Amino acid sequence: PVKADIFDHVVRRLQNQGFQVYAWLPTLSGQWLTRQHPEDVVTAYDTKGKGWYRRATPFSPRVREQLRALVRDLALYTPIDGILFQDDLYLNDYEDFSPAAKAAFSTRFGRELTPSALRDPVIRRQWTQMKTQALTDLTRDLMDSVREFRPQALSARNIYAEAVLNPQSVEWIAPDYRDYLKIYDYTVVMAYPYMEKQEARAVEWLGELAAAALHNKQDSTKVVFKLQNYDWQKNRWLARTELSRQVR
Repeated sequence: PVKADIFDHVVRRLQNQGFQVYAWLPTLSGQWLTRQHPEDVVTAYDTKGKGWYRRATPFSPRVREQLRALVRDLALYTPIDGILFQDDLYLNDYEDFSPAAKAAFSTRFGRELTPSALRDPVIRRQWTQMKTQALTDLTRDLMDSVREFRPQALSARNIYAEAVLNPQSVEWIAPDYRDYLKIYDYTVVMAYPYMEKQEARAVEWLGELAAAALHNKQDSTKVVFKLQNYDWQKNRWLARTELSRQVR
């Protein structure tokens, strides 16, 4: 339910001016998903390993169905050109130990999900792949729901810079840059030097990130760089001159 259909109004006004409009929305971090269902909150086996978003588990059929219903309505009532999935679609190496995740693990491996079970490198690698696949399958399901009403809608998904610069990070947070390029129409690289504590060498770091992201020239038309214009550590907006230097 909405108080007023403002989003639809804004989308149509922008499209009349020649813009394409993507709905940029959180998925697993939508707090309405878990408000009455705490059992579906992503949990970690060690509290120090909890992620920075409070999220719902992608292994829950209820969560997936509620998200499908949300984007189906969004597409039905608004002529969006695509969806940009927020960077809350991740599971780190301490997660997920929710009941739904444990059930999925038990079905796959025939044993209980415990920290000791994950010391087996083969199981750990396969579990990481399962988590990555669960997140990807969720976005595919959601795009299928969107395309029931907007068959031409395109998909885009945010990815952290670390996943581009360090392929091994797939084990830490589950996104795989190479898979993104195959699956989504656009991969949106979060080129945030201040968030990544690269303030002293921001421009150089951006150059390294661009080189890594565009290593395969065939993928260059599918990559979008999203720049940071606010420094959360110092609570300040970046100067126009700084942003211009980063763009160049």
